[in-house]
Amino acid sequence: MKAVVYDEPRSFRVREIPTPDQVRAGSGESATPPARRSATQAGRIQRWMS
Repeated sequence: MKAVVYDEPRSFRVREIPTPDQVRAGSGESATPPARRSATQAGRIQRWMS
């Protein structure tokens, strides 16, 4: 999955975001993605399927 990440006004980048089925959890870890961050912590994210 890809995401457009808006870090600042008029500034963005396209990043590859792993889906849960692409993530391998280690011993004692969960493959479930972490809790979603707020818009102020992670920037505004617009996602689409690749």
